[in-house]
Amino acid sequence: MPTTTSCKPLCPMLKKRHNSTHRQMIKKLFLAALFFWTIIFPDNLFSQNYCQTNRFVNANFFTENKIQIDTSITYGVAIDWLGVVDTQKFHIAYPKLNIDTLQQRPFIMLMHGGGYHTEDDFSNKNQWNKLCLLLAERGFVAATIDYRVGWKDPDEDWDPKGKVEPTAVHAVYRAFQDARAALRYFVHNASVYGIDTNNIFIGGRSAGGDISLHTAFLSQQNIDSLIATLSIDSHKLLGSLDSSTNSLTEKYKIRGVINMWGPIPDTVFIDASEAHSIPIIMFHGTDDKSVPYKKFCPPDYSYTRYGSYYIAQRYKHLGACYQLNTKLGGGHGEDFDNEFLADHISSFFKNVLCNTCKSEEFESKVSLKWKIELFFSSGVYLNIIAVIILIFIIVLLRKFIRRRKQKLNI
Repeated sequence: MPTTTSCKPLCPMLKKRHNSTHRQMIKKLFLAALFFWTIIFPDNLFSQNYCQTNRFVNANFFTENKIQIDTSITYGVAIDWLGVVDTQKFHIAYPKLNIDTLQQRPFIMLMHGGGYHTEDDFSNKNQWNKLCLLLAERGFVAATIDYRVGWKDPDEDWDPKGKVEPTAVHAVYRAFQDARAALRYFVHNASVYGIDTNNIFIGGRSAGGDISLHTAFLSQQNIDSLIATLSIDSHKLLGSLDSSTNSLTEKYKIRGVINMWGPIPDTVFIDASEAHSIPIIMFHGTDDKSVPYKKFCPPDYSYTRYGSYYIAQRYKHLGACYQLNTKLGGGHGEDFDNEFLADHISSFFKNVLCNTCKSEEFESKVSLKWKIELFFSSGVYLNIIAVIILIFIIVLLRKFIRRRKQKLNI
């Protein structure tokens, strides 16, 4: 009678080995799926961390004592328009790394205005630093940078003969170089400040908005072709846009733009792919005399420049996401306060981060407070006072003459 071998000692071992192989296969499949997901949808990997809380929309998500502020940090050195070595610095505010649960946070880089000739009033450190603080309290890493300014005053020994002053064009070009150098610096030092390099936003007011738009949408070739229409070659004189101010070579990708009453040379530079990958939020006054709300052509330029209204029209035409904040009767940005800017910027970029961005347009009227401030800051009130005094003097003289005549008649 044949003997039968029992499988009882082997069955548990075979079953255990089968389960282990099955688990390893599932693990490999999961890792493979995660790998392909991060390649196809890299922005979604961290979006849940950004979207599951009221971070970015809560004005006090972090209190001020939880914000780290670093000032006067150097990001590069370059030669200015006078041939002098000029050190470029920045101010940065961000939630403290030992407090924030996120080690990588969206980054916003801001740039001041001033017509490339000087820093404007809004760029005084208290204003820009306050906006950085408000954005940091909402959960961003926010910095404001210096850049090279200055050019020959066209009113001093300059006969333009219908052409733009060359050193003014070079000043614009230097600012473009510095902005790109600063972006390379922040990518290189992302771990120092806890920056998510997949979510870099740039913006500025007036000239700073101009720099942001050029950095996001115009290539070296685009800018060279524009400058060539003015018979000037900044590229040859100053080098490429990416070869100045520091020697860093890191690449960066702009995720969104803040344009505060700045212009773009032509909206056609914003193509469909760029518009859909770079949402934009804009702030502009309809009575802006420095950078008109719609479009304008400076007398010494060979091309028209376009304001926020036409940039919004371009985005609308391309079906891309934008937000336009229009101040009816507003001037060159004076009536947009920091709280208003921080609230709208933060909410808009949260929607960008969470892939829920939708186009919106808002209108508001200038405040009475701003009208009063404008009245006194413009000096108009001095003319009114002078007219009142003149009328008063005339009335007194007429009374004096009348009384004099009456005495003579007596």
